[in-house]
Amino acid sequence: MTQDYNQNNDNRTTFGFQFVNKSEKKKLVADVFDSVAHRYDLMNNILSLGIHHFWKQKFCNRFLDFNGSLIDVASGTGDIALTFYRKAKQYHVAPNVTICDINYSMLQRCREKAVDNNLLENIHYINCNAEKLPFSDNSFDNFSIAFGIRNVTDITAALQEAYRVLKPGGQFLCLEFSKVENAYISNYTIYIPLN
Repeated sequence: MTQDYNQNNDNRTTFGFQFVNKSEKKKLVADVFDSVAHRYDLMNNILSLGIHHFWKQKFCNRFLDFNGSLIDVASGTGDIALTFYRKAKQYHVAPNVTICDINYSMLQRCREKAVDNNLLENIHYINCNAEKLPFSDNSFDNFSIAFGIRNVTDITAALQEAYRVLKPGGQFLCLEFSKVENAYISNYTIYIPLN
């Protein structure tokens, strides 16, 4: 049976695979990422056995236009945004990337990675909430959020913001985990992408 993540209770939301009060979630998420920011990339490598690199690379290959601007929301340490940046450079395009995260520690780690990799021009770092983006309507050609939508308190508000800041005809890409409800499949702990 599929779990109803909307649950007709306006005061509850998901945190991992449990429900918490909406008023608690922002702090719970902040505490988690403040505590792991300095070792987040290593932790992802260990927990996914490195497979997250493959998923993120396939995700980035879905972008149709590296010539346009990108807003990467809930960017964490910036894997998607920095990959987009590198790909744009490969196509001899001047990238225009805006990296957003509600967690300042993660944003700082992202900036360190960009500097360490000499990715310096036309990257903007914004400490903000996905539910209330500080940008004008129709500002970006591409919108990405990878492994971040689950950490947003009000997913509907975040998706409305994505729609608002995307230019008409812009591209929205979301990469996320979900709980597998199928009893047979849920017995497996490693999933192999089918395409």
